[in-house]
Amino acid sequence: MTSRRFILQQASEALARGATVLTSNDRAARTLRRELAADLNRGDEVLPLSAWISSQWQHRLISGAETRVPLTGTQEQRLWEEVIAAEEELHSLLPPARLAEMAGSAARLLYEWNARALFRSATVEGDPAIFLRWLTAFERKCKLDGWIPRSAITRALAEATANDANEQAPAELFLIGVERLTPAQQLLMDAYAHKGARVQFAEASPNATGLYLAECVDSADEFSQCALWAAKKLGENRSVAIIHADPAAVRPALERAFCQHLAPQKNDVSQTTVRAPYEFSLGVPLRSTLMVRHALLLLQWLTAPMDIELVSEIIRSPYFATADTLATRAEFDAFGLREASSLRAQRSIFEVIALMREMRHGAQRWPSLESFAHQLASAAKTASFTANAGWMDWAEHAAFLLTTAGWNSGRTEGSYEYQLRQRWQETLDELARMQALNERVSWTTALSTLEALTAQTLFAPQSHNAPVQVMSPMEAAGSEFDALWFLGADDLQWPTSSTPHPLLPFPLQHRTAMPGTHPEDDLARSSEITTRLLRSADEVVVSYAARTAAGEHARISRLLPASQMQPFPRNENAEVRPSIQLNTQIDTDTVPAPPSALRGGAGLLEAQAACSFRAFAERRLFSAEPGASEDGMDALERGTMLHELLEEFWLAVGSRRQLEKLSTPTTDGSPTQRDARLRAMIHNKLSRASASAWEQSYLDLEAERLFHLLSRWLDFELDRPDFSIHSTEQKIPGAEIGPVKIDLRVDRIDRVHTTEGDALLLIDYKTGPASPADWNGDRPERPQLPLYAAAAKIEGLAGIAFASLRAGEKGIALRGVSGLPGVFGPKDKPIDFEEQVYEWQHVLTTLAEQFAAGTAEVSPKRFPTTCTYCRQHILCRVHTLKNETADEEDGVE
Repeated sequence: MTSRRFILQQASEALARGATVLTSNDRAARTLRRELAADLNRGDEVLPLSAWISSQWQHRLISGAETRVPLTGTQEQRLWEEVIAAEEELHSLLPPARLAEMAGSAARLLYEWNARALFRSATVEGDPAIFLRWLTAFERKCKLDGWIPRSAITRALAEATANDANEQAPAELFLIGVERLTPAQQLLMDAYAHKGARVQFAEASPNATGLYLAECVDSADEFSQCALWAAKKLGENRSVAIIHADPAAVRPALERAFCQHLAPQKNDVSQTTVRAPYEFSLGVPLRSTLMVRHALLLLQWLTAPMDIELVSEIIRSPYFATADTLATRAEFDAFGLREASSLRAQRSIFEVIALMREMRHGAQRWPSLESFAHQLASAAKTASFTANAGWMDWAEHAAFLLTTAGWNSGRTEGSYEYQLRQRWQETLDELARMQALNERVSWTTALSTLEALTAQTLFAPQSHNAPVQVMSPMEAAGSEFDALWFLGADDLQWPTSSTPHPLLPFPLQHRTAMPGTHPEDDLARSSEITTRLLRSADEVVVSYAARTAAGEHARISRLLPASQMQPFPRNENAEVRPSIQLNTQIDTDTVPAPPSALRGGAGLLEAQAACSFRAFAERRLFSAEPGASEDGMDALERGTMLHELLEEFWLAVGSRRQLEKLSTPTTDGSPTQRDARLRAMIHNKLSRASASAWEQSYLDLEAERLFHLLSRWLDFELDRPDFSIHSTEQKIPGAEIGPVKIDLRVDRIDRVHTTEGDALLLIDYKTGPASPADWNGDRPERPQLPLYAAAAKIEGLAGIAFASLRAGEKGIALRGVSGLPGVFGPKDKPIDFEEQVYEWQHVLTTLAEQFAAGTAEVSPKRFPTTCTYCRQHILCRVHTLKNETADEEDGVE
């Protein structure tokens, strides 16, 4: 409770007089009710102004004086959508739902500014004329069905109060935090005053005793200074308000600063329930919470196939199945779902269920998936979306499907999750209340409406009255604090700007002084809010960032009395308070030796050459990023397909001479035997029995791409010196290089027939960039072929080469080195191949020894190029280390 009780005292006195206390917002009403209940037991007579107006209308409904039922926000949106959908000539790029929102906001302005009659009689054209048609149709539907928009209630209540002799007026209305009434609200207050009610406004709070200005370097500095200041106020047992024009926009950055300086205990990952000394008043959209997001994702997935990344979220969700299967489901996601071959990046729920059961009965890796698969299958079989149904039916069906799928069942809920589930149930109830519209809709319409509801509905856990409250200027109206910090008070962010409504004629808006039409009025209103904020606490700090995120220079807002403020005493070089007690442990254990034969072949030494830590993380810790999803075949799948086709072709053909025979043109112009064989092989590899139209089109394009690429390569092979195939895809298990044994597989070995005899040439197919220069140095870029030459012990080996199969004029080539002339052609220059292999043996042995010894230094060969495609940044923190090194070299402390 704040020690500043000026507003509280006024409210208490008003209640003692028998007044009804009305506040400008829910937060102020809750705070006053909580504090006044102990004093007078009259807290139930403190209400937000909007809620009190609704209650007055409800009394009229109960008494029979009124028959029009207020529309809920969702019902009103739906009616607007129906009206707009009936428009025969709708020329707009905006979706109907967005147009409905705009129409609803325009109607609210008309009702709240008492401008409906003026708009009806005005001469309008263009968009306002279209909106007038919509509004007329909307009001006609409301009249026929006995509805009234909530924004029209205030004026209707004012008219009823003025015209109904039996309408009783309250003795006194005491308004707190209400800077200005809308014209409709003013009309209502005048009607009550005419019937004898006293309408009083709370007096402004006294000026702050301490007013400070904090000019900060940037927003990060501003948030840090604010958090450090708030931590100090907590130590003084004071209530604190943090004000920002848009708290939701800065929430992530502000929370980081709070976790660092104000509540470091939240960084302790071992603590699952840590109550922070701060809370955000407004809350977050319901659909952004993990529990509700996963519920919506499942309902979407039951409707249609979904992107694999979203399917992955459901598979790994803690809100489905039981917690003890989380690790199993994560393993299935990484090694089952993502490794399953598919041309589409989407998966249907039936495909994933089948994959779960295939994995369970096949490799026996994930037997505990059975219960999860059964729950999903039960929900999928129960889902029925073909026929239209009522809103209540769809709300019940959604709840039933989630229960069947095991959503949020079998787990212990904390307070936060319980409140979240209750808010979700209230949202389903709101969807069910659409039944009053008496229509039958499709599941797609119901689901999209539910999604919109969860986007509009804000969720904030029940307040624990944290001493630090973060809120907007409007939420702070009617509240008092011991200390207040006003963030972002620069000329770019404050005051906020208003614009005229695009669906209403500007002359009408200007005449009725709607927001955004009189800059001087908007500025005066912002000035009133600013003055009220500066009087809301004994100590007030106003801050701004001198440099914005975009690099612009900012100044203090013109609404703030900078000359009357004292400079804020900055917290320089403040140390971060430790969140948990840290223990230091010296790890003297040796790194376990690698397995006798390692998977991954030459990739192990390639990683070691690129960066010792990368090799250690990938090959010893088995750290890897989950496979990405994309439509079509990825680079690995395309490369594998190419290897398999070339293996099959050369196993059948066997030599260059046979290739030449198969390539002989036919006399009738029909395809050569080579082309016919090639197309048949490609067709067999790519054929899919149940391919969709999109998949078949993709496969046809891929078949043509492969045919043209392989045809170009085989044409190139015809121009090579004579050769025959020695082996393809030859496996060499347990090849030794230093202390490491590696399983190898050689793409192809040719026996080249030269003038000096036969020579074996080891070939590695490459569909990406590759050059013999990649074999040079003590950290070779691509050590694969040198490793084969040094460790495979292939008798008679005379050379190695990259076979480049790429698109483009120079994409087809055979580049390498050989110890005999004529292996690549008449112009090639032989080298001392045995000496070269010896050098490679030395380089690769050194790399193997480093790997076996567990060398894990973060040492990228060429930073940052080497790190571009590495996925170990979260472990190695190379960018942080490099920045620290650069700072030390520059003399930065």
